Amino acid sequence: MIHLHHANDGNGWVNGDSGLTALPALALAVDPKTPAAVLTGTQDGIFRSTNAGGGWALRTTGFAHRHVTRLALDPTSPTTVFFATAGDGIFRSTDSGVTWQSRSAGLPSLTVSTIVVDPSAPQVLYAATSAGVAKSTTRAQTWDRTIVTRGDVQTILVVPAAGAVYAGSSGGVLRSTDGGTNWDSINDGLTNLTVHALVSSPGNAATLYATTAGGVFKTTNNGNTWTALAGSGTDVLTLAVDPSNPAVLYALTTVGVLRSTDGGTNWVTRNTGLPAIGFRTLAIDPNAPAALI
Repeated sequence: MIHLHHANDGNGWVNGDSGLTALPALALAVDPKTPAAVLTGTQDGIFRSTNAGGGWALRTTGFAHRHVTRLALDPTSPTTVFFATAGDGIFRSTDSGVTWQSRSAGLPSLTVSTIVVDPSAPQVLYAATSAGVAKSTTRAQTWDRTIVTRGDVQTILVVPAAGAVYAGSSGGVLRSTDGGTNWDSINDGLTNLTVHALVSSPGNAATLYATTAGGVFKTTNNGNTWTALAGSGTDVLTLAVDPSNPAVLYALTTVGVLRSTDGGTNWVTRNTGLPAIGFRTLAIDPNAPAALI
């Protein structure tokens, strides 16, 4: 069983899976306006906490049990939430996850690995499916077109300040500067091409991080070149950046959590209280960055 834990700066983790009857936790979303409200996606549906992970309740109204792969909040209206599934398409809630409706019309496949909302244009969403990446301009009412035909994309990142959309796959990183119409490979310096997650640095659109099967890589020029961050682990699943101090990073690896306070130059383990089993996702409370879950 894989548990959900929470901690202060990663110093001492405590169990936070009370009420979670389906594990592992595969996706997390924290409401930026009400940070005590947290959603987690599992292999058996969506659970919601109203006390920052102290307790959880299953939310299944509008769908049966679903294998959830990713959650995404509308940044302009955090009560609107989307989740992607492994075989049942995409669902949307407009009441913070209390009820859900299917939003899969036009998707090239119902197996969806990730979904993201464009923070500068929340009516625009991107979804990576097993048949390619699709784009919606109608808040997922319909999905208009497949813009990347490859089906191995695992993560998508929209950086409005850079005018770019990035996609991470088993073949490295792709970048589009025209809303997904055209894509280029940007793998210079990326010595491991199995990309699990792409994360931007708050306040610096040119700085990105790619977590891979070979550790964390960093770019300071919009992905034109990448540099490996030594000591960041061997298989890093995801990474979180402190929104109040972008030099503070947390890397989730297959064996625990690492923390850096200098932008990834040096790392220390933060595993006190974590059981010796794998974890899948990590999130920071945007209003209290010391709080991790």
